[in-house]
Amino acid sequence: MRKSLYLSLAIQNIKKNYRTVIPYLCTCIITIMMFSILDTLRTSAIVLQGIGGGTMAVILLLGRVVVGFFSIIFIFYTNSFLVKKRMKEFGVYNVLGLEKKHIILILTYETIILSVLSLILGIGLGLAFSKISELLLYRIIGMAATSGFTVSVSSMISTTLIFSAIFFLVLLNTVRMIAKSNPIELIRQESAGEKEPKANWLIALIGFVTLGISYWLSQYIHDPVTAIAIFFGAVILVIIGTFCLFTSGSIVILKALKKNKKFYYKTKNFTAVSGMIYRMKRNAAGLANICILSTCVLVMISTTFSLYFNIGEIVNKRFLRDIIVEAKNVDSQEIIVETDTFVNDVLSQNQLIARDLSNYEYSEYHFSKINNQLVEYVSNDTMMSTVTPVIVMSIKQSEYNRLTVNQVNLADDELLMIKNKYFKGDMLHINDINYKVTTIEDDQKMFDTYLYYATPIYVVVTNDSDSFYANSPNSYSVSRYLYMFNVDLEGEDQTRITDEIRNTSKLDVYQSTYAVDCKSQNSKIFMELYGSLMFIGVFLSILFLIATVLIIYYKQITEGYEDVRRFDIMKKVGMSQKEVASSIRRQVLMVFFIPIVMATIHIGFAFNMISLMVGALSMDNTELFAICTIITTLVFTVVYAIVYALTSRTYNHIVNPKK
Repeated sequence: MRKSLYLSLAIQNIKKNYRTVIPYLCTCIITIMMFSILDTLRTSAIVLQGIGGGTMAVILLLGRVVVGFFSIIFIFYTNSFLVKKRMKEFGVYNVLGLEKKHIILILTYETIILSVLSLILGIGLGLAFSKISELLLYRIIGMAATSGFTVSVSSMISTTLIFSAIFFLVLLNTVRMIAKSNPIELIRQESAGEKEPKANWLIALIGFVTLGISYWLSQYIHDPVTAIAIFFGAVILVIIGTFCLFTSGSIVILKALKKNKKFYYKTKNFTAVSGMIYRMKRNAAGLANICILSTCVLVMISTTFSLYFNIGEIVNKRFLRDIIVEAKNVDSQEIIVETDTFVNDVLSQNQLIARDLSNYEYSEYHFSKINNQLVEYVSNDTMMSTVTPVIVMSIKQSEYNRLTVNQVNLADDELLMIKNKYFKGDMLHINDINYKVTTIEDDQKMFDTYLYYATPIYVVVTNDSDSFYANSPNSYSVSRYLYMFNVDLEGEDQTRITDEIRNTSKLDVYQSTYAVDCKSQNSKIFMELYGSLMFIGVFLSILFLIATVLIIYYKQITEGYEDVRRFDIMKKVGMSQKEVASSIRRQVLMVFFIPIVMATIHIGFAFNMISLMVGALSMDNTELFAICTIITTLVFTVVYAIVYALTSRTYNHIVNPKK
């Protein structure tokens, strides 16, 4: 046979199967476009030149990796659906005389045609939308965008090579599927899986147990470090539990409904439950995927948006003054005097005055919290899951009395603690001593700056003796001196003065280690960091949403074609058009709204753990995070309902066409 005939058959097959081929083509084009956009932005000159340019580039690179990895799964899934749908067609070809090598050649031409179209349109749209995406990213992070348009040749080449490799792997997988089948199996493959699945109580139990453990862990954790440490383990448990419940738990529930004669032997329930049981094994994996993808969308949007909209509060809490100078390893009074001197010299040279000055010396101790007791620090190499690192900032009462109007006189076994979210109660056990604790508010806003980091921090006031240090001789400790103040400058001027102080600190004759920061510069850093995270969150959410829509669409089509004969039988045995339509509607509603309900339950139980994790990024506004989560869930549910309405019309048209 001539090769032109194979090419002609390939083109005809694409046209004939347009209903399933077009969504597949759109999937390939969109994933290529999104990959190309991220790759172009990653190498953008302005991104690399920003204050947090290196961080933004890393975030965009990670987004590119996620898109690439997800593209492999997504394209393989959609292609396997197409191959599964056409198995009967390939079997007919084989019976009519075409050998498997001829079928493979036709599929090769189809793959080449679709791949070339996908690459041309995907890269072309990527170039067209890269500038729009760049403008959007710069608007989010508050940077001035360029007016020029650049074409990244390296991005085009890498995108072409990566997706060409993906399409080649897809073709190999299709060839494998065809090569393993015989003509009879190919013809019968389309109707495979018709046998009613059995209820597997063991797998269903595993699903309930793994989900229960993950939910319990989320509620049990109370500090960010532990939440981050076990998060991915909890995610794996949720994924396992979700798949087990959808594949076996749903069958167990449906079988239980079937045994309930009062419920089951009603026309509207009989057809819906029977149809769901009959197809649930095939639907389960797709529905579990929808649930997981929906959960990913809800988590990414709610967390990144809450972080972005809370930037102002985060910066204000981390920077109680405009400029903060901190000296480390302060072992003499001369270092403190030298610090005050060079800071004031820089301010005098620029005719500035330090307003709202707060300066004090403190010691930093590192402990490990085990069973509500602080003990000598356990290194990360030997740390157990039950151990939480805790930092204690110790300020002597003479320093505290100098700074505040609240004069205190503490005994050796008494502590004054600045109120924080990690400590509850009136006793603190450190090594061999029980300290009586009095908790107070930081009304003058001098110490709260320590309360918004990932590691739990206790800011305490001790008496002037060395008894507290004597009780912690083996704990890692360091002495520090903090000098923070406000200036009548903002923006770049504030950053310039900070840079001058930083450069002067490097000339300190005592060789102390200094950290110099300002509110203005960190506002830009946080804007670029959390802005790029929000951009990537929206980007990936769009991709996951497209995947969700496509899975729903393909499931609707699959179920529609498979249920045509079944519902035709229903009409023949006496069911009216209205009853058939009602049965379709109930079945589709019960099947396709379970994932969004489960995703909402996942988010509800995960809220505590996720809020702790964003707390590690200085996000302490739980109310804002809750609002973002609720709004995201509601909006996503509306979008999901619209998708359901559109796809159910396709399903209904296939199963119950109007004459």
